[in-house]
Amino acid sequence: CPEVSASFPSQIIFAWICSLLRTGYRKPLVEDDVFELNPRDQSRTVVPPFEKEWEKERK
Repeated sequence: CPEVSASFPSQIIFAWICSLLRTGYRKPLVEDDVFELNPRDQSRTVVPPFEKEWEKERK
């Protein structure tokens, strides 16, 4: 994922995503065009803590 190696200013203005936007403008995106998610953003990482907190709220 280019976000990981992007400088702080690039992260703030989302410059790291320009190549994906350019590709999507030129042609319909396919799975191979999209960046692999950073592990910290993958569902297997974020869902378990979310579910734990959700259960606390429901009680």
